Amino acid sequence: QHHALIAGPTATGKSMLVNRYLKQELEAANADDEAEEEEDNVNTLLSPLDSQNLDDEVKQVFVWPVKLLLSAEMSIREIQVVLESNLVRRQRGVYGPHAGRRCVIFVDDVNQAKQDMFGSREGLELLRQWLDHKGWYFSNRTKYCQVNGLLLVAGMTITGTGQAGDKAETHNVSDRYLRHHHLIITPGFSDAGIKRI
Repeated sequence: QHHALIAGPTATGKSMLVNRYLKQELEAANADDEAEEEEDNVNTLLSPLDSQNLDDEVKQVFVWPVKLLLSAEMSIREIQVVLESNLVRRQRGVYGPHAGRRCVIFVDDVNQAKQDMFGSREGLELLRQWLDHKGWYFSNRTKYCQVNGLLLVAGMTITGTGQAGDKAETHNVSDRYLRHHHLIITPGFSDAGIKRI
């Protein structure tokens, strides 16, 4: 359960790969988990467990996917609205997804986030603040709030191959943000591959 960043040239299936996983694999896994939970409930009725064994059982966690497509027109306020709308208050000053859920946030086109006059990207700075400090200042509160139960998966377009003088560019995405992710590269298609397709 580590944050991941999928990077590669345009049209190499980065978004499709993540969307397919979020839509099919996780939904199937959640359906299997629900079936197992129902089976466990039936077994519990047939042979009740003592209180000590009940305390030792691992609670099932379901995945709640959230998709966030960044663009140069999206403000940090809009990003906060998307993120905060999927969180609930767990206790004073602590927020997270609904009980029993883990929120997977797919942030696509991180290199398209709006850049300010100082060269930083506002949307990424909000996410980096959470990665560094596990929280941010909510838009409707003046106090710092801790946020738990999130997992980031990001998509980023790079130009260039990084081979033979063709320098790979990441469009000035901050290293302070990139360092939190495991990097997955989707290689570009060769000319022969494109002709075959």
